Amino acid sequence: MNDTKSSPVSNRRTRFARLLKRGVFLLLGFMLIGIGISTTKSAAMGTSPISSIAYTMSLAVPAWSMGSWLFLWFVILVIAQIAMLKKAFSPWQLLQLPLSYVTSFFTDLGNDLWNGVLATPIENPFLLYASRAAMILLGIVVIALGISCTLSADLVMNPGDAFVRTLAAKLKMPFPTAKVWNDVTCVVISATIGLFVFSPTRGFFGGLTAGVGLSTLITAVFTGYAVKRTIKPVQAIGTAWFGLTDVR
Repeated sequence: MNDTKSSPVSNRRTRFARLLKRGVFLLLGFMLIGIGISTTKSAAMGTSPISSIAYTMSLAVPAWSMGSWLFLWFVILVIAQIAMLKKAFSPWQLLQLPLSYVTSFFTDLGNDLWNGVLATPIENPFLLYASRAAMILLGIVVIALGISCTLSADLVMNPGDAFVRTLAAKLKMPFPTAKVWNDVTCVVISATIGLFVFSPTRGFFGGLTAGVGLSTLITAVFTGYAVKRTIKPVQAIGTAWFGLTDVR
């Protein structure tokens, strides 16, 4: 009589294979977030709140790219998580650092690609602003797909959301509320840096909006909604292709 039960070795191999596939899904998510950030930024109307500080600093100190500043900001957020959680911080969460580098790399790569695509200026004002609006919306969708991939993989959150989750737990407030306060804080810091660095040459409003703009507001308002719309289809794809719901 044949034994239909899988051996322990076979089970371990299956679990490892699924975990590896889940990791690929996570990596894809961090890549998409970087491409989405670069897309919203390249619309030349600001960028997402979480990346606004990095964008402003890249304008103030162009020797470092936006991706480099973004990675430094992510490192700061991971250090802040360690400071808040102390011994409760899981070493597993240190994977946020190499994955953050992936996002930073693809942010710079996306910026370079968009610079090439947009090398020829658009003279028609209607087409100019229509293309910028389309880029902002495209960037939001790509960021939402990236976030949905990371959430579906359920291994490691991106540092921005992981910091907000830690902050929300520490202050005993709902995650969405902490997210709003975090976004506002990022925008205020970015605007303050812009004022100090650029207001002497661009004036008060020019300095204030050096790294933030309409794109910042739109991404802050609609990214959460876009994630809600994309999370179920992404989870369905992950389940069909990678067996995400049957890993643990």
